[in-house]
Amino acid sequence: MSLKLKKPLVLGDDGLPRLIRADETLDATAKEVDQVSLVNGETSAIRIGSPVYVSGSMTAKLAKADGITTKNTIGLVTEISIINGASGNIQTDGQIVAGKLDWDAALGLIADPIGNPNGTGLMPGAMYYLSETTAGELKVTPPASGWIQRIGTAVSETVLDLAIAEPIGLN
Repeated sequence: MSLKLKKPLVLGDDGLPRLIRADETLDATAKEVDQVSLVNGETSAIRIGSPVYVSGSMTAKLAKADGITTKNTIGLVTEISIINGASGNIQTDGQIVAGKLDWDAALGLIADPIGNPNGTGLMPGAMYYLSETTAGELKVTPPASGWIQRIGTAVSETVLDLAIAEPIGLN
């Protein structure tokens, strides 16, 4: 049995579809974004940008780098808010976009309505880690105790490139 390759259709310069020629190549940006839907197992809402781990059957709880079970971040919440008992999307890799004020909340920063009412957001180029002091928060400095878990790197003030690493235990 032989396999016959089919040529894809492309749009020509005239805007009409045509078969791709043998000497042409396709050039496109491919982005993979993996998400999983989990139920909020916390007693209150979980906000966008919050790191979570899987607790029980398809239940998300706020991750924290100080515990053996709470340190296993699966991803970050992509919904504005997931109320208790409701399902919501958790992004496990790729780039996650949120507003500056949303990232400020995920970093545990207090909004400054006088100095910067729009928030400060992420620091481009900075690496972000799971907080060991506050569940569901990120921080720029790695924890000094508990577990170090790298979450991702800021591409801009509003975009975090997720690259969740295995937690490393500290003595």
